[in-house]
Amino acid sequence: MLNGPGKPGPDWQTHLHHNQVSNQVNAPSLQAAGIGIFLWLAPGCQIDHNDCNDDGQFGIYLASSPRCIADSNSADGNGDTGIFLDSWGSPDCTLANNQANGNGGYGIVVGSSSNCALHNNQASHNHFDGIMLVGSSGCAVDNNATNDNGSDGIRVDYTCGSTFKNNAAEGNGEFDLGAPALADPACNTYLNNRAGTA
Repeated sequence: MLNGPGKPGPDWQTHLHHNQVSNQVNAPSLQAAGIGIFLWLAPGCQIDHNDCNDDGQFGIYLASSPRCIADSNSADGNGDTGIFLDSWGSPDCTLANNQANGNGGYGIVVGSSSNCALHNNQASHNHFDGIMLVGSSGCAVDNNATNDNGSDGIRVDYTCGSTFKNNAAEGNGEFDLGAPALADPACNTYLNNRAGTA
């Protein structure tokens, strides 16, 4: 497990690349047990080309880490979620070219993290949703593949002002593009998505 807070200061950055951190086991006595990569208070971090597969809980977990970039990582087959930006908020992050498939919960979750960009990710065959945005307004979600998930391909809760463009979301168990009562679909923009149900 690679974990811990980033060093304080606006000019310090964490860069994790080309690591293999798989098969991390749950251990309730440890704060970040069962997580491949866990970063807290690490603004401007860069996480790329890491294999975070088959971990007990999460592949990659970011907490209170704005302006981070996670690019070209594999986060498949984890017990809960492949890539998780938690509800403490990690705004202005970019998630691009990642794989988050076959996880026991969700592929990618963006919680309370506004103005994030999700481009060219694959989040398919997860137990619940492929991509889930919760309280994360002003995001750009485009060119992602979220197929054959147990619940929704892309789910949107408590989120407005976001744009969903050119995504493929087909064959999901509930909705391909799901915006339940917790989010007014009219307050987001949907363009050129390939979806069977919306």
